[in-house]
Amino acid sequence: MRVIVDKVMGLKLSRLVLQVTAIILLSGCANQLAPTGGPRDTTPPELVKTNPPNQSLNLSTKSFTFVFNEAIKLPKYNEEVFISPLLKRRPNIILSDNSKRVKIKFNEELLPNTTYVIALNGVTDNYESNEMKQSISYAFSTGSQLDSMEIEGQIWSPVAGVGRAEMLVMLFDADSVLGNDLLRKRPAYITRTDSFGVFSFSYLRNVPYKIF
Repeated sequence: MRVIVDKVMGLKLSRLVLQVTAIILLSGCANQLAPTGGPRDTTPPELVKTNPPNQSLNLSTKSFTFVFNEAIKLPKYNEEVFISPLLKRRPNIILSDNSKRVKIKFNEELLPNTTYVIALNGVTDNYESNEMKQSISYAFSTGSQLDSMEIEGQIWSPVAGVGRAEMLVMLFDADSVLGNDLLRKRPAYITRTDSFGVFSFSYLRNVPYKIF
């Protein structure tokens, strides 16, 4: 009887040793095969295609697509996406194609013979939050020509001695504003300053403006 017990205990002990050995071997294999991850991605996303093409004329479509070389975070209207002339209704903005494709759809009728500008500012990739340093200005016209006037500037803080980032800049048609009564009017164009406080407007009508 004692011999039988010893054999059973010995068999259980052998199985336990084999199980522990197998776990150690598997752990060692897992450690050897684990990826290192490589260097951190520091490259911002790049725009590779638009549909319709930039500077298209005589357009009637209300849907516009921007394709990037990598997945990006969903840009938000009036935060990363600015449309001029300012729309009365908020557009639909969706991501597709593994977050590489941004589709912007207008929810109102387009004005005739008008140049529209879709500006993308501060677009970031989906994983490392790398931000595009240069804004994207996409223009199209519902007429036979594009407006071509440009305005550039910088908002500067004399106290801090640096440019003011993330500041909204608005252009108003000068004839539509009496005195300095700007806040009750809808701006004709709107954008945001970059990290250096620099702003720019392009594809503008050649008329007088007031800036706020």
